[in-house]
Amino acid sequence: MLHLLEELLAAGSAVRLRVTGRSMAPHLREGDVVTLRRVESGTIAAGEILLIRTDAGQPVLHRVVGRSTGNDGETRLLLKGDALRAADDPIVGSRVIGAVIGLERDEAGGACRSIDFSGRGHRARARLLALASRRVPRLFLAVSLRLARP
Repeated sequence: MLHLLEELLAAGSAVRLRVTGRSMAPHLREGDVVTLRRVESGTIAAGEILLIRTDAGQPVLHRVVGRSTGNDGETRLLLKGDALRAADDPIVGSRVIGAVIGLERDEAGGACRSIDFSGRGHRARARLLALASRRVPRLFLAVSLRLARP
């Protein structure tokens, strides 16, 4: 399935994917549908939520909380699930499958809420979340819950 996602994204298509798991709560909830687009590793910014392939070949959606360039010139990214205490091991940019650009969430009463992640306000909140998540983990949950409202 990951190969199909990668092919579709590489061809310029947007891909919708249902969220499973709780590592990105409260920003991404189990059952939410995210829209992904292809992203070049050199353009990835702190706060973006990426779909990556783990060493075991599994897809994971986590937030970028840091980035650097290795001696080999390759981008290295530090990702973390919003609901997790510790960051993941750094990954190389080539493991990135796509970036989340939107979200659809079922609300009470059958309504569907759409959230565009490309807006200036959302990107600013995402950068703040990334900074809080990495620098001040004890305050992160309070900040996260407050900023989770788009």
